[in-house]
Amino acid sequence: MLNRRVDLHAIGATPARRRGDAVSPPLDGARTAAHPTHWLISTQVLNRAKVGEERTRKRLAKERAEAASKLHEKVRREKRELQACAKLQAFYRGHLGRKAARRWAVKRAELEAMNALMTASAITIERVFRGYMGRIAASVARMEMAEFISMIRLEEAQADEDEYWRTHGWARLKRNVMMFVRATFERKADVAEEDMKMIQSLTAAMDED
Repeated sequence: MLNRRVDLHAIGATPARRRGDAVSPPLDGARTAAHPTHWLISTQVLNRAKVGEERTRKRLAKERAEAASKLHEKVRREKRELQACAKLQAFYRGHLGRKAARRWAVKRAELEAMNALMTASAITIERVFRGYMGRIAASVARMEMAEFISMIRLEEAQADEDEYWRTHGWARLKRNVMMFVRATFERKADVAEEDMKMIQSLTAAMDED
């Protein structure tokens, strides 16, 4: 701060005790008589000094206000810049998040589709295999049932035949005779065939000699 100092002793004036106090006339009659204009000059100098100090004080206050305003504007601009940076970062992070979410949604849809396809394929394979095994089991059951029924029918037929031959003695005797005759003729035919083969072998041996 620039203070204007006036050397009142150099011009023969007596300064006041404080700047705000009123200036009283000098009490020294000799000096007043010798210098009658000193008191007026000192009053004018002090008034000019006060005007200069007031002007300096206003200038410094104005400079301080301008500096405070510039500082406030700088802080507000930095705050706005920080807010703008945070908002831009939030927007960019949101963009990256949405992009990753879309990518994960596509990947998840692919995984779900693959899982559904594999599940449907497994169900189809299991259904076909169960149908094949069921048909095999049904075929085996039908064959067993047919064999069981045929066995029952054979047993029933055998029982009916035994009952018939037991109750029909003449027919049973006729059957036995026919069976004996057939067996006799079959034995004779076998013997004749064997004799014929032997004769043919002997004839072939004689031809070779």
